[in-house]
Amino acid sequence: MRFKHPNGFTIVELIIVITVISILALVSYVGYTGVQRQAVERTVQSDLDGAMTGVQLYYRDVGEYPTSLPATITATNGNTIELSVSETEPHYNYLTPVQKGVLLRDICDEQIAAGQGQGQNNGGQTMDYVVRCDVWNYNRMQIEAWQTQQWNTPVTEAALVDYANSYVGHDQQYNPNATEVVRDFYLDMVDTYKRRGGSFPIQSFWDYWAAPGNGGVMEEPLPTPTMQTYFCVEGTSENYSDIIWHFTNDMRLVEGAC
Repeated sequence: MRFKHPNGFTIVELIIVITVISILALVSYVGYTGVQRQAVERTVQSDLDGAMTGVQLYYRDVGEYPTSLPATITATNGNTIELSVSETEPHYNYLTPVQKGVLLRDICDEQIAAGQGQGQNNGGQTMDYVVRCDVWNYNRMQIEAWQTQQWNTPVTEAALVDYANSYVGHDQQYNPNATEVVRDFYLDMVDTYKRRGGSFPIQSFWDYWAAPGNGGVMEEPLPTPTMQTYFCVEGTSENYSDIIWHFTNDMRLVEGAC
């Protein structure tokens, strides 16, 4: 006697079909949202391009940068464009090798005077995690901190940034802020140095004992600076909180916030 299989799918077959359909739907959804996100990111970047063009045209016509975005600059629906302006800072041109070293030392001292080398320990006390910037000889600079570091010439940007990003302060249990303070100190020093006209590598410092005629490398005063206002134009998406790009006034498009 022959038995016929009933028409239709078995429960197992139905489960397999549903699973396959679910996987295909998920893959399609992920692909769609990825494409959609890329499209939104491109609109944010395009909005920033337009904003930077408007800011530069404003500077050409008025002779200074705006304190807020001109009304002619608009963002794509769902995006936001904002302009932030910093205080006017000195900018130096045509620095000699020694003047580059002087500029880095001055910025280092300036940050310490402003308290950027300080942080609180677990007991709420203010600690000096970066103490002093010393130059004794033309071929090196020393930044005195809890872990003092000597920088021999040529000093490169990569060396300073890599040190900052890999720095881990000792005694983290009692001084957890030490790592962040030192890291931010170095990164801010590099950014400020470049913003004020410094360039890498730094090939020379000076001999603190040098005087005319004794053969040492003399410290050289910085030239008269031009005063420059620095700004940042930031673009974000309302639908994707992780899409953040910004344009600096040196026309660099950078991912992340200002």
